[in-house]
Amino acid sequence: AGFGGSGGGGGGGGGGDEEESRIGLWFSTEMDPGQIGMACTRLGVSPPPILSFDPASGEPLPVLLRALEGLAAKPGAFIVVDSLTPFGLMPAVEAVNATIAAGRRNGWRPLFIAQTNKAEQVAGSNQLLYAPDITADIVLDAFGRRELRITKNRVGAEFVSYFLVTPDGRFAPP
Repeated sequence: AGFGGSGGGGGGGGGGDEEESRIGLWFSTEMDPGQIGMACTRLGVSPPPILSFDPASGEPLPVLLRALEGLAAKPGAFIVVDSLTPFGLMPAVEAVNATIAAGRRNGWRPLFIAQTNKAEQVAGSNQLLYAPDITADIVLDAFGRRELRITKNRVGAEFVSYFLVTPDGRFAPP
């Protein structure tokens, strides 16, 4: 399951050169650059700048904070942090707050991914649930299909979007 989306402003529209990638940074403690590239292909976007971090090599928080300071992403770009779990309890809260603050200053849209516990809740501090403006879960429905469930939305109905998943795994408008 994942959750995310806070800060930032409009963006994402337009076309041409502006659309090279709507993802300004993918900071991952879970996937290697090849896996991130495959995910971007499925989403139909160009691979973004990728910062893959092995938690066994140290603490991810200082690396994320330095990356946010030097990031030149355009307003409206998504900043993906995948996953918060290796940060640890309070560093994960600090990572969320710092990324949201950077998003608000620069017009970015932070997107956080976190694991859930057996109770289907985000593992870690409850502060992780309060900070983002939108909280979403991907759950299996009664037929075993994946369902994107929005459980909190401070943005409003304009956030809602419908899409199809094509036979080759890409997302497309209905």
